[in-house]
Amino acid sequence: MAINPLIMLVDDDETDLFINEKIIKVCGITERIVTHKNGELALNYMKDNVGRPDSLPNYIFLDLNMPIMNGPTFINHFEGLPEDVKEKSKIIILSSSNDHRDKERFQNNKYVLKYFTKPLSEEYLHIIE
Repeated sequence: MAINPLIMLVDDDETDLFINEKIIKVCGITERIVTHKNGELALNYMKDNVGRPDSLPNYIFLDLNMPIMNGPTFINHFEGLPEDVKEKSKIIILSSSNDHRDKERFQNNKYVLKYFTKPLSEEYLHIIE
């Protein structure tokens, strides 16, 4: 695990963003958290920070169902980012969808580390350790 990793939370639900940020901090994982309300904002952040590895997230907790740009579209664009960005930033899907088809869709994607169903829990954060 990276020491004091940078975590990006991407979710259109402000309550989920607030709660997830608090859980990560209370568990002592990191104080370095950036949040975005949709995939487009998150992708723009990633593009703006290419070449600045300290500003790129180690982990991206990504919701699937969001307006403007959803999770699957974010992942499609993420695949076009430079290799060093994709190697550093691991995607963890955190979705309310418990549909096995969603899980199967991403289980073989080399950029998706894990698929979790909301809500975020301390147990899920062990993937970071």
